[in-house]
Amino acid sequence: MRQNWTDDRMDDLGAQVDAGFAQARVDLGSTREELRREIKAQGEELRREIKAQGEELRREIKAQGEELRGEIKAQGDELRVGIEAQGKELRGETREQGRELRGEIQALAAIVAAGQRTMFQICGGLCVALIAAIATVVSTAI
Repeated sequence: MRQNWTDDRMDDLGAQVDAGFAQARVDLGSTREELRREIKAQGEELRREIKAQGEELRREIKAQGEELRGEIKAQGDELRVGIEAQGKELRGETREQGRELRGEIQALAAIVAAGQRTMFQICGGLCVALIAAIATVVSTAI
């Protein structure tokens, strides 16, 4: 076998190997460039999808925020109306209780005044009876 391999054949083989490696480098370079373009295209597509989803998410969050604000405002208005109604009711009850209290105080004042009259009458009667008793004792002693 060694006899069949000559320097010329070895040079031809070396040239073919070099040509094969050169072709492999070209093929590998074009494959690498194609892969880069594909990765770049997929990256751009992915960025577009992420941007679109981000915008959609922002819209959904904004819509939910507005809905939540509306619900909070409605509940606040409802609470305000309820508090105002209770305030009016309490004011009405307080006025009524004030009237009742005034009436009770007036009735109590009338009772006290009647009691005072009765006390004055009793005291007056006792004074007259005491004076009559004293006058009786003095007239019998004389």
